[in-house]
Amino acid sequence: MIRAASHLKVRFIQQSLNPTKNTSANVWLGRFEYNTTQAFILEFGEYYIRFYSDHGVVLDGDNNTLEITSPWNESALTNDDGSFGLSMVQSGDVVYICTYSALC
Repeated sequence: MIRAASHLKVRFIQQSLNPTKNTSANVWLGRFEYNTTQAFILEFGEYYIRFYSDHGVVLDGDNNTLEITSPWNESALTNDDGSFGLSMVQSGDVVYICTYSALC
C-alpha cells in the first residue's frame, strides 16, 4: 500500500565559512559553475569580489582570502527595487558581469 506523506520536513544547514569583508554593508552572492565538478560562489561587496568553493574559502598564494578589486560601489550592486544590480552571463568557463549603471 502506498501512502501520501502528510507533511514534509526540510532541514537547512547553515555554516559560516568566512565573515564578509565589511559586516555592516550589504553584499550579494552569485554562482559561477566552471564545469560539472567545480562551482564557485562569488561574494560581491563594495569595490571587491571574493570567491568560495565547495571546499570553503578560496585562498591566494599567501593563504589569505582571494579577493579582486571591482568597479562597483554599493549603490551599483543594488537596484532601486532592492534586487541584485549586476547581471551575470556565463559562456563556458568565462562569466561576464555587468551593471546597468554608467560603470559598465
